[in-house]
Amino acid sequence: MQSKAFTRLSYAFIAVISIYIFVWMARKAADKVPLHLPDAPTAATTTSEAFRAPLGRVMTDIMTPRGAIHAMIATTTSDLERGLGGFDRLPEDVGMIFAFPSASSRGFWMQDMRFALDIVWIGFDKRVSGIARAVSPQTYPDVFYSPGPAQYVLELDSGGADNWGIATGTQLVF
Repeated sequence: MQSKAFTRLSYAFIAVISIYIFVWMARKAADKVPLHLPDAPTAATTTSEAFRAPLGRVMTDIMTPRGAIHAMIATTTSDLERGLGGFDRLPEDVGMIFAFPSASSRGFWMQDMRFALDIVWIGFDKRVSGIARAVSPQTYPDVFYSPGPAQYVLELDSGGADNWGIATGTQLVF
């Protein structure tokens, strides 16, 4: 006959495994939800008023020489892998920022992209170390690498770096 302690331990183990499987299934289901941005704002509204981050993504403002970019923060492994892939387009004052735990060589590609991007490589000090401009979806499967260690990467609509006054050496605030 089994001891009561062994039986309790068995039930606890089953409960923990059940919770782990539930969380894993929920994450897998969330990864399959398509991403869509709203239509472009009318002239009467600003993008920040009309734009709502899809799927409740966390947003931050990135201060540039010409104003603030409203950036979705890639926070999960899925966000980091997918990036803006699957989006139909990106409003002019919206981007996506990828934050990594440390500065390192970073490679990005255009898998599942539907529009061209500017990829801005940013060092640990939040200073721009390089820009890949007007990277077309047709470049996939080519990989674009940072010119040096990058801790952050900002994706903007093509031409966004020039529109916001971002160049190599620009100090960003976020």
